[in-house]
Amino acid sequence: MGMFNWVKLKIKCPVCGEKISGFQTKDGDLTCSEVDYFEINNFYSNCEKCGHWIEFNRKPATGILKDFDVSISDKFCGEPMIPIGGVVKIEVVDDKN
Repeated sequence: MGMFNWVKLKIKCPVCGEKISGFQTKDGDLTCSEVDYFEINNFYSNCEKCGHWIEFNRKPATGILKDFDVSISDKFCGEPMIPIGGVVKIEVVDDKN
């Protein structure tokens, strides 16, 4: 039994633009399996470059990326999470190019 599952998603950090992968979730059966982000309600990672913590929490909706509230804190597991006001551009990374 694992402590979390991996989330299949790669984005650019909304703060510095660095590629972020390695999102984790504690939703569902925790078997260190890979899950799609639209199958879960909460997932998170940190940016290796700038250190910001990025967390997605699903709003009641259809499960597409725009249906998640995004919070970013200025330190990995540091300061309290502060929801970002306004529009935040989340750019999904396509490794096929």
